[in-house]
Amino acid sequence: MHKHSKSLGALLKSSLFYIVIGVIVAALAAVCIIVGVNYANKKDDTSKPQSTPSSMVSAPTESDETPSSEEPTPKPEPEPEPEPEIKLAVTNPTSKSFTTTNPNFTLSGSCDPLFDLTLNGEKVKPDKNGFFSLEFKLEVGKNTFTLSHKEDTVTYTVNYRYVVINSYSPSSKQTFESGSVFGVSVKAREGASVKATFNGETINLTMKSIAAEKDSLFKTYNGSFKLPSDNKKDLNLGKVKFTATQNGITETFKSGDIICKKPVIPVIAEIVHFQAETFDGGSTNDWSSPLNNYLPKGTVDYVKGRAYYSSGSTKKEYAILRYGKQVYTSITDNPGKKKVNIIKEYEGILPDHNEIKLLSFSEEGKYTTFNFACLFKAPFTFELLPQKYKKPSIQDYSISSVTATYVDITFCYATVFEGEISISAENPLFSSAEVIKEKGQYVLRLHLRKKGAFYGWDAFYNENNELVFKFLHPTVVTAAENICGANLTGVTIVVDAGHNGVGKDTGALGFKPDVYEADRNLILARKIKERLEAAGATVIMTRDSEVSSITYQQRIEKLKNADADLCISVHHDSSTSSKANGYSVFYGTAFSYNASKAILDTTNSAKIYSTKRAFAWHYFFLARTSNCPVVLTENGFMSNKDDFSGIIDDAVNDKKADAIAQGIGKYFLSLN
Repeated sequence: MHKHSKSLGALLKSSLFYIVIGVIVAALAAVCIIVGVNYANKKDDTSKPQSTPSSMVSAPTESDETPSSEEPTPKPEPEPEPEPEIKLAVTNPTSKSFTTTNPNFTLSGSCDPLFDLTLNGEKVKPDKNGFFSLEFKLEVGKNTFTLSHKEDTVTYTVNYRYVVINSYSPSSKQTFESGSVFGVSVKAREGASVKATFNGETINLTMKSIAAEKDSLFKTYNGSFKLPSDNKKDLNLGKVKFTATQNGITETFKSGDIICKKPVIPVIAEIVHFQAETFDGGSTNDWSSPLNNYLPKGTVDYVKGRAYYSSGSTKKEYAILRYGKQVYTSITDNPGKKKVNIIKEYEGILPDHNEIKLLSFSEEGKYTTFNFACLFKAPFTFELLPQKYKKPSIQDYSISSVTATYVDITFCYATVFEGEISISAENPLFSSAEVIKEKGQYVLRLHLRKKGAFYGWDAFYNENNELVFKFLHPTVVTAAENICGANLTGVTIVVDAGHNGVGKDTGALGFKPDVYEADRNLILARKIKERLEAAGATVIMTRDSEVSSITYQQRIEKLKNADADLCISVHHDSSTSSKANGYSVFYGTAFSYNASKAILDTTNSAKIYSTKRAFAWHYFFLARTSNCPVVLTENGFMSNKDDFSGIIDDAVNDKKADAIAQGIGKYFLSLN
């Protein structure tokens, strides 16, 4: 027992010895490591600033600038920022609860295409971009639609009312002058029997099918009443009763009271705006027409009556002028709804006739110009003849070609015309001129050198009170190797980006809540500008900022002052139907047809759009300008998900701009 214990003690002593030795060795090793690290750090730290007095710091030498041969420690790659979460965004409708008289309902917007989208519990498949557009036929009464996506759920409640009459006007109390003609209108279902009763008279309202209502369930029915002209005091003639019947359902509504004011003393109307659009005298449908021309500032005539047009809460007043046409007394200039006076009225006496004398005639530069002295600033009419239009009775002034061979200017009340006009053989526009007396008035007839070869005109009174007519010459260009296919040096083109920007005049909304038509118009307009300038053209933009204060009237004034050879207006379309898609081109004057057709053809050839939608006349505001050809383009539908994908695709917009620029080049080459 003791023997064994002794052996165990010896063993413990020897083990303790080795343990002590091991600890000592480990400690020495640690010291070596620490010393080595400090040495290494010291060696690598030579480039770092030392605590040397500033007086001893010297400028870096060439060797100081030489990079170390040692490999630098690579910097870690920054963590990529997480992609923003795509949430459910509904852009149509804009209200979650509303009442409608339209049985067609569309839900459209965007979502994350990687996650489920359900409508009333059933899966809906958006496109690859996450855009969706869902159309429904509403049931009469309450309709509920619940969209769910990720954590978001939104419910829309739509109350559908079946009605025969959708709207009518006048609806509120109205005051008209004695002897006036005022229009009544009802928007009712197509095929309805619509009547209006007023002051003991009942009339049948006539449906006027117009392009703007082509796809609408409700059509406009028009009629008019004439007020007494011999009342000695103001009269309250009561209300207009509107009645419409369809499918055995009859609806009746009444306007506010109609007040007929006593006659006023005859007055003179003077145009005080830079121009005044004219309309058929006594008309109450507010239709713009290429058969009616603008009158320049300073024009005067007697007021022989009033006409009124009402649409909802909008009421427009016309002064019917003695020569047979009528003009607005004032307009609302949008955006901003600023009232602009078109005429001022005052008592006075005008000469009983007019006298016209040719003072000068020029064929130089961009225009053929006539200066006339006048006894007074009487109205005139301007006609491009002969020209056949598709169906003027329904405000469809579409044409299949420009057929005019001459221009007629009728000087109203002119019983004297002095001066001879000799057109030279070098005149690029007219071949001859003649003065004709018709119905006691003088007419200046200018024969075109080539059928349909007319490019624009303007009229104004200069600082000497002379009546000036300017007729735009065709611009000769040559072929070139550029995107336009033509050298456009010397050509001036106005590019108009439609609408004004977020917060002012946004235009249509797309499938994303922050993508508006106004922005997309400007993006495409700038691309067109780049291509035209690269081909040598001078380009004037009506607006070149995302948010602009320019009004409709200011756009026209800018175009009139530009001495332009062409104007291209850039828009994007929208519809209550998500199926409507494609590209459209519109013209407002017959002489804008050829330029519009050239742009249409090159765009169709580019095969950008799946649908060739419309090529037609339209009364779009800027398109009615007469100074030069104006082409209005609708470059796809903001309300169609396939079109919208192209609208926000920069490469697709490049193709659109290329096609439009090629069309413009093609048009100018055709003038040679």
